[in-house]
Amino acid sequence: MAETVTSAALDYLLRKITSAIENEASLIGGLSDEFDAIKRKFITMRYVLQDADENGVLTRVDKDWVDNVRDISHEVEDVIDEFMYHMNMQRNGGKCTRLLHQIVLFPKSLLVRHRVATKLQKINRKITEIDEARRNFAIDGREVNQRVDYEQLRQHDAEASIFIKDKLVGIEHDERLLLELLTDQTKRYIVVLDDVWSSQFWDEIRVSLPDDGSGSRVMLTTRDNNIARSLCSRRHIHEVRPMRENEAWELFCMKAFANNEDKSCPEELKSLAENLVGKCEGLPLAIVALGAAMSSKKLKSEWKKVNDSLDFELMNNRDLQYMQAILLLSFYELPYKLKLCFLYCCLFPEDYVIKRKRLIRLLMAEGLVEKARGLSPEDVAESYLMELIQRNMLQVVMRNILGRPKECKMHDLVREIALPIAVSEKFCALYDDQETSEECGARRLSIQKIKEQIKSLKGMSQLRSLLVFIVDKKSPSMVTLPSGLRLLRVLDLQGAPVEKLPNEVVDLLHLRYLNLRGTKVEKLPKSIGRLCNLQTLDIRNSRIEMLPTGITKLQNLRHLLMYRTIMHYDAGFKLYCGIPAPPNICGLENLQVLDIVEAEADLMGRIGSLTQLTKLGIANVGEADQQNLCNAIQSMNSLHHLLVMVSNEKVSLQMDTLPAAPPHLKSMVLIGKLEVVPHWFSSLKSLAQLHLHWSTLTEDFLPSIKDLPSLGRLELNNAYSGNQLKFTAGYQKLKILYLINLPQLDEIIIEESAMRDLLELHLHRCEKLKTLPSGIEHLTSVQELELRNVSSELVQLIHGEQGVVHPSIQHIPVIRYW
Repeated sequence: MAETVTSAALDYLLRKITSAIENEASLIGGLSDEFDAIKRKFITMRYVLQDADENGVLTRVDKDWVDNVRDISHEVEDVIDEFMYHMNMQRNGGKCTRLLHQIVLFPKSLLVRHRVATKLQKINRKITEIDEARRNFAIDGREVNQRVDYEQLRQHDAEASIFIKDKLVGIEHDERLLLELLTDQTKRYIVVLDDVWSSQFWDEIRVSLPDDGSGSRVMLTTRDNNIARSLCSRRHIHEVRPMRENEAWELFCMKAFANNEDKSCPEELKSLAENLVGKCEGLPLAIVALGAAMSSKKLKSEWKKVNDSLDFELMNNRDLQYMQAILLLSFYELPYKLKLCFLYCCLFPEDYVIKRKRLIRLLMAEGLVEKARGLSPEDVAESYLMELIQRNMLQVVMRNILGRPKECKMHDLVREIALPIAVSEKFCALYDDQETSEECGARRLSIQKIKEQIKSLKGMSQLRSLLVFIVDKKSPSMVTLPSGLRLLRVLDLQGAPVEKLPNEVVDLLHLRYLNLRGTKVEKLPKSIGRLCNLQTLDIRNSRIEMLPTGITKLQNLRHLLMYRTIMHYDAGFKLYCGIPAPPNICGLENLQVLDIVEAEADLMGRIGSLTQLTKLGIANVGEADQQNLCNAIQSMNSLHHLLVMVSNEKVSLQMDTLPAAPPHLKSMVLIGKLEVVPHWFSSLKSLAQLHLHWSTLTEDFLPSIKDLPSLGRLELNNAYSGNQLKFTAGYQKLKILYLINLPQLDEIIIEESAMRDLLELHLHRCEKLKTLPSGIEHLTSVQELELRNVSSELVQLIHGEQGVVHPSIQHIPVIRYW
């Protein structure tokens, strides 16, 4: 159903036209009638496409109409962006530039308007012509041409472990068998190699894995039985079976009826639900995807429609397999606002771990996020991401301490289904120096492998996003952008071998997202202030040490990310290095994130005007600056994340002068000496993470934080100079505890009712600690105990003379020490 993508693109374009008419009226001038005419026709075409969605996939003749609609929508978008580019070029400057515009460039402005008007009239005629052609043909019939090897899909799908709210369904037998194989004799090492596609790969690495009969294990997963059989002579091949009928039903109900009592299926839907589960043929990914798609459907008629649709697809398309049909259905069932967001994830390489915040900022930059009253664009984009996860279109790789997804990725089978749709619709293209045509007409390009300069690419004038994922050190160190990229909205070079930013960047007046994180770039262009639409500037861990003064002209800037990580927290005081802020940085009224900026007296006096900040990181704070800083923090009621770092370990951090903490603070990192425990610690009701580094407190501060209702992660690095830490009743949500570099600590006491949900306990560089924490046996939920650079007495106590684990920690599955 390619028409669903086109319809979603029309929704996006209609928002763009409406925004241009409403917000840029002074620039559009006499062109509003032409834009209005196109807008009305696009609304009609969108209704036709929505009706087509109800009836099924278009015939070849009708698909040609859909292709024409898509191409015309691209034309209109190009016209709008080209026009806005020229207008912004003329207004983007000071008084002299505006005077020059009035005297010299005004005739050119008239010429541009005339040219745009001519193009819009031509497009209007095109729309009329293809609409008349459409009326000569009925929109009916179904057609799907994609084909997939079913056995390969079955093999691949069975690899996925399906977790629903931390419950593993249907693989208990497999889990038990594999554990037996891995834990048979005493082992020296376990190596897991996932998704192997070549027997040659094993030949290349086996020399590094000695087999001396000591019980080591190597586990490989592959979708190819021939590879499994050819890898080694001493082997056990375990083929994962499809789920049993009762297991499949349980998994489906957990997804489809998650909000029902006991996750039970309503009686009136049972026969339809059983029929749908049967179509999944025991394939977990299909079951989860279909269950997620049905979770929003409450009426029997809605269930019957989906059931009939699948029957029709499979009956009329013999090559369309169950897995493919179900995954396509899951995509088609997405709301229009989510379809383009989902396809955007195809730009990332296979199995690439996508950071939640990075994806949110990319979607915002592309204009794929609708406005919602009372919500920020970041909140709306995150709601999109959460819904895609709920529908199992994206997989969560890691969650933060609050349980929110922190990292996600596309299942590679889902990606294999989505990518052809994205490419055929010219939504995006991947360039790997081999298969992708240089002139594909795509709106977004992901470069994942290249031997020559990017400049050699042609036909790129239509690009809106350019993402580079080259990490090969042999790749060109100087990325030269293709010519004619003036409509670019996203330039993401994170981790690419780039040493210098091309000069052409300052001419990208539509640019909203510039990511130089982890590159070797040393400076930004002085005229960066010309990028009037920039929303995100990410220069973390690059070599940039100074911001040009022009940064203060970026009135649409929302995220300014610029810290450098200096060293691991085990090693010393200075964890981060910020970048000095130019004068007038506080004039950026839309700024949400400022992380990390170097403290200066002038800045400390004015930073309080940034009351809209949700995240603030500030380093190199001197004693004289701290009262102004506390006054500024007091005015930031929207602040969720705070990091404050003093200039050196001898400087006191006087946070007690802050009358009260921001009410919605979720994470706080304080790096510096605390003379006293801030009186407002006990009021941090929303705080999920607390990091105290080099606080060297002499008083017992634990009573002030033990009852914090949301505290899930606590890191204490040289934070306490006493010899005893006593954890009394409390810490009800604490999951992760780090005790690092506590030189005087020789005793830890844990009461029975303390930290009952703790999952990880880390002890680093506590050299005087000779015994295990008293009461550690009460921490029955702990899954991991890590000891790093602790006393030899403590290490010997853990295993004893006979290598037997100490009785008080025998319940902990993973114990590591370094």
